[in-house]
Amino acid sequence: MGRLEGKIAIVTGAASGIGAVTAERLAAEGARVALADLDEPGVESLAEKIRGAGGTHAIGIRADLADPASVRAMVAATVEEFGGLDLLHNNAAATALASSLDVPVAEADPEVWDRTMRVNLSGAMVATQAALPHLIARGGGCVINTSSAAGLSGDLSHPAYAASKAALISLTRSVATQAGRSGVRCNAIAPGLIITRPEREDAYRVMLPHHLTTRLGRPEDVASAVVFLASDEASFITGQTLVVDGGLLAHQPYYADRRAET
Repeated sequence: MGRLEGKIAIVTGAASGIGAVTAERLAAEGARVALADLDEPGVESLAEKIRGAGGTHAIGIRADLADPASVRAMVAATVEEFGGLDLLHNNAAATALASSLDVPVAEADPEVWDRTMRVNLSGAMVATQAALPHLIARGGGCVINTSSAAGLSGDLSHPAYAASKAALISLTRSVATQAGRSGVRCNAIAPGLIITRPEREDAYRVMLPHHLTTRLGRPEDVASAVVFLASDEASFITGQTLVVDGGLLAHQPYYADRRAET
């Protein structure tokens, strides 16, 4: 029996990367999973793959996290299909904006900033708001937010993305505080550098000396953290941020230079 046998979950941003791997892992652990993403063919294909692998039932849902009505419809469709909800994994993010238009503050476009916040932060808030009554109705449940190591440190670019991920940590604590006595736990995961496209790993090798591990991160590392936080093993953990970064933020800034000298 899987660690999440009989549980019902929503994973946003599930068409690729961390979301896709996490959805497959949740299904392998026995959960029935609604895969939500703007990429409807992508989540439909992955849901079919999960069903074909003999996993528990999975469905794909088109959801626009920037549109509150679409987010509420996502939750309603999941509850209608499966009869309830136990886990909401707010994983979707405006990564396309972050990679191309999220420039330093001095040149930042307020429209890009606002769009990033609507998807990364407001989308998670609306999804949580819509999910809470259903989580409570099941006797309690779990919300897991994908934050980022970018929300815990400064960088030369991507200020909107970083600010949204930092705010998501604060939202996590608020939800944990406000819903805890109703049986709902809320935690965040802050991934570091996660290689979602293996063919690009060599391009990120320059970052390896800054890690305390001997390899870079993989989506499976985040998926394992989600499964743990969603399971009964984490029943006394709430309001926390689990950093999954291979030790990237754990050391002094001169760590890599000192290692190179030895």
